[in-house]
Amino acid sequence: MSWKLYRWVWHLEAPLHIGVTPAGLLNRTRLYIPARNIWAALTEELARRSSAASFPDYQKVGQQVQEAIRFSYLYPAEQVNGKWQAWLPQYEQNGNEPGLIW
Repeated sequence: MSWKLYRWVWHLEAPLHIGVTPAGLLNRTRLYIPARNIWAALTEELARRSSAASFPDYQKVGQQVQEAIRFSYLYPAEQVNGKWQAWLPQYEQNGNEPGLIW
């Protein structure tokens, strides 16, 4: 079996928040979109389109997607000088305040 790699580009029309477990009173968000969330979104869209008149069979469509497609994490990116550059945080020491920066 051979695989093909596709590059998908989505342009957000609204803010996106995919949360993680809170840390005390702080609600955090992920720096990426997990593959499972992408699989679920695609499954939902395909299931709804395939059954316009009846209730979508999410389980069947989800299994078909899982068997046919592999996903990886999706990181926000922007095009810089004609090349796509992912927004990955970096840990830097800035004076006396170390931390993650974009």
